[in-house]
Amino acid sequence: MTNRRADASSRLNEILMKLKGKQCWRCSAMVVTGTAISLNFGNRIPWAAIGNRENIEDVFGEFGLMIEGAAWRVLRENQAVMTSDTIMTDERAVELCVFEGKSVIAASVCSLTLDLTIAFEMGLRLDVFCNCFDETLCNYTISQDHSYYSARARNRVLLVCEELDEAESSQGT
Repeated sequence: MTNRRADASSRLNEILMKLKGKQCWRCSAMVVTGTAISLNFGNRIPWAAIGNRENIEDVFGEFGLMIEGAAWRVLRENQAVMTSDTIMTDERAVELCVFEGKSVIAASVCSLTLDLTIAFEMGLRLDVFCNCFDETLCNYTISQDHSYYSARARNRVLLVCEELDEAESSQGT
């Protein structure tokens, strides 16, 4: 394992420790692809509170998770109930909302593979596997405090890329 990957997983685990106790309040799935899902956790923050985004009434989470290219599975009491291979119908997308209203009890990233595991109350767990080496897609992205941490492939090597929100980075200049 390279120092770079160890540093990346260490940084992600620091962020994920802050996720403990936060409640998931939004979970959505892309019915078309079946693999792209997003979750929002913690306080609800209005989009308008960031930069100059006026007239946007939607909110986002204090923490966010977007799974784009990675394989994933949902477990209940260690039994798989849905995976990224599940044919995503409207009904299945609604079932994926099982995380809404549930608090995170643990979250971690594997230092070797950058795979992500989030355990929720009531025996629920989300596993995300970094198996996407398409450089145009992220395996997953974690957002927190105007920063985005993406597990993505570069030259067939998984890395974590850190990016600041455009409004946040322009305030710093």
